[in-house]
Amino acid sequence: MSGATLTVAQNTADVGTTAEYESSGMALAYVVSDALTVEAYSGETENNLNSSYKFKDTGYGITYTVTPGMAVSVTHNSWDYTSNAAASDDGTNTAVAVNVSF
Repeated sequence: MSGATLTVAQNTADVGTTAEYESSGMALAYVVSDALTVEAYSGETENNLNSSYKFKDTGYGITYTVTPGMAVSVTHNSWDYTSNAAASDDGTNTAVAVNVSF
């Protein structure tokens, strides 16, 4: 697709007898115009040595180029985390950034 970029990743990390993490994710960015890009991603991690451990993060955003050298980005993500029956959490986050380059 013209203007679209798809990124796919899979990673593993063995940190001894307590954790063997396996992660996967993907992201899609689409250039709508010279000034506007939209992005979306999703990823998750599991611990093969602890079946209760799970982390998932999903988000989307836009980047608007105001003028050459200045862009404004807005991103929103939601996440869900469980490490065992007693420890779990979830939430959302929205961020606004102004990027300036000279």
